Amino acid sequence: MALVRGCISALLLATSLVITNSVQMLSLLILPFSRRAFSIWNRMAVSYWAKSCIILMENISRTPVRLEGDEISVGENAIMIPNHQSFVDIMMTIKLAEKPGRLGDIKQFAKDIIKW
Repeated sequence: MALVRGCISALLLATSLVITNSVQMLSLLILPFSRRAFSIWNRMAVSYWAKSCIILMENISRTPVRLEGDEISVGENAIMIPNHQSFVDIMMTIKLAEKPGRLGDIKQFAKDIIKW
């Protein structure tokens, strides 16, 4: 049963990623006319994908994501430095940004040695 849930999760995650990337590519049509609308469009697309990741992780694969520590206020910025040993780091970053409504503002950086 775990294998079936894992396959369903992977399929849904891949589908949501393809949809999100397609929406982001369409946003290039808006860019020449309004950088602000382009930014809003992309933030919404990233938020959709991030929320779908949380739904998949918590409901389909039955992996609860719980954060402990100080709350991040709405509109506040934060820096999180994970070690990227697994996909869990990305899920924790998404979950951290979800509550204060900053899903579309996540920026991720990687050292050159792990990019490729």
